[in-house]
Amino acid sequence: MLSPTQEIHSVYLRTLRQALMDVLLPEITDIAAANALDLCDGVLVRMIGSLENPPASRLPNNLSALQARMRDLFVQLDDAPRRPGAPALGQLAEIAAADALRCEIRESVIQSIAAQREPALRSLRIAQPTIQAWFDKRFPDSPVQVRECRQLAGGRSKLTVFVGLEENGRWPSGLVLRIDNPGSAQNTSVLDEYPVLRAMHAVGVAAPEALWLESGPSWLGAPFLVMRRMDGTPPGNLWSAEGVSQAIARGLAETLVSLQRQDARSIWPSAPASAREAVEEMMRDLRERRCGRRDVTSLPVTCAFGWLESHMDWIDGPPVPVHGDAHFANVLAEGDRLVCLTDWEFCHAGHPAEDLAFCRSSVEQIMSWGDFIAHYRACGGAEITDDQLSFFGVWGYLRNAVFAVDMLERLATGAPHDVQSLSIALHSRARVEAQLSQALARAMKSDSTLRLSDQMRRAMS
Repeated sequence: MLSPTQEIHSVYLRTLRQALMDVLLPEITDIAAANALDLCDGVLVRMIGSLENPPASRLPNNLSALQARMRDLFVQLDDAPRRPGAPALGQLAEIAAADALRCEIRESVIQSIAAQREPALRSLRIAQPTIQAWFDKRFPDSPVQVRECRQLAGGRSKLTVFVGLEENGRWPSGLVLRIDNPGSAQNTSVLDEYPVLRAMHAVGVAAPEALWLESGPSWLGAPFLVMRRMDGTPPGNLWSAEGVSQAIARGLAETLVSLQRQDARSIWPSAPASAREAVEEMMRDLRERRCGRRDVTSLPVTCAFGWLESHMDWIDGPPVPVHGDAHFANVLAEGDRLVCLTDWEFCHAGHPAEDLAFCRSSVEQIMSWGDFIAHYRACGGAEITDDQLSFFGVWGYLRNAVFAVDMLERLATGAPHDVQSLSIALHSRARVEAQLSQALARAMKSDSTLRLSDQMRRAMS
């Protein structure tokens, strides 16, 4: 626990780091200046670490005892669910959330950072001369003058660059470059995203218009796709939908219906024949990804895998296209009009409840879930059960938690760090795992198909 003085200093330093990324980074085009900014970031990280992290000898190291306590609590809930004083599922959620916040590997991350003499530059920096040189070499017979190049701050798995061109009669004056981000915790690529965008835009789904793909790293250091710049701005972010109108929320429901009406097999010819097979394949891929890493004890992640695999029979019907990341940070809107869904890297063949469950927490900040689903159904949306929503409510947080654990382990083994990767590993991971534990507790509370102790035993096996 930080003292009041430490808390003030910690907040100040974190605010300073955020200002560096929000204010300075978008203005930097020189590689030496970018390296200097990363070095400043490394110094700030060390200062914050000295404030917020006790010596290793004082770190809690009781995760095995915590797991044993969790198992005991599940058994008690089964054996005496109405006994006065019996622990509630809400307490289990709090314990699991505390596990995410206390994970012992945090100290190894701090030690790894402290051992780095000079932080290495992780992300690509895309400057206007680079873009001009690319156009000159790529289209030598059709000269193009670049008048603007602006790389957006942020971007977890992809880099985004706005490019403005002088009118030339061939290309739009506003382009967006979406570039694979080296070092990302996510294993997605624009190589897979490009054909999806082309297919969706061609049939009238609200997606950006992809113009062409550069599949190799020779031009900008990584594969990238080029899109027409669409009108509008994101009305929300990953955590908050404050300021998003109900009209935009209804527009999201309409867009999901339009997406789910498309034929998944025409986009992915090798897609599984049923939604259940598609979800089972996703689970296998995620578990293999998790098992391929060093073990980081996480009760919410371990338990979520077991619970989901015990409830595959809830998934039925044919596969449909699923966006996979539907929330209001991945929407462009103008006024009350939803212009398009962005960031299609997770799009896949799956079950329609996945997108609905993923956007639910954002939608409920704006309007009642019942009203949203009623509009979705009135537009022709699929019949979705509460069990299916519970299943994918857990799945969405599990997927993001596994990505965050990947980043945590990379940093623990000495991977280059920056503000964003540290934020994912030390802040977003804890936050997502807390949300996962709460979603899992709600799902288990409403699930009468298995005794809780049986669920726990399956999850921990």
